[in-house]
Amino acid sequence: MTLNQAFWGPALDSMLTPKMFSGNEDSFEWLEVFKTFVTFKALSDNQIASLLPFCLTGAAKFWYQGLPEDVKTSKDRLI
Repeated sequence: MTLNQAFWGPALDSMLTPKMFSGNEDSFEWLEVFKTFVTFKALSDNQIASLLPFCLTGAAKFWYQGLPEDVKTSKDRLI
C-alpha cells in the first residue's frame, strides 16, 4: 500500500483510473491526468512505462506499437 492509498483509502484509489487515450482527445490534457495518476499511485519508472500501452487504444495504440523497444521501456522518453 502506498502512502497515498493509506491516506485516501481504497475507495478513492479504486475510482482513480486513467482513461483510455485514442489520439482524438487533447493529448496534453490526457498526459497531465496520466502523470497525476501515476504520481498518486507512486509508480516506478518501469511501472509507468509498462502501464502506458494499457491506456492506449485506436491510433494511439498503433503509434505506440511502432515505437522502438528502447523507447517503450523508458518513462522519460515516453512521457
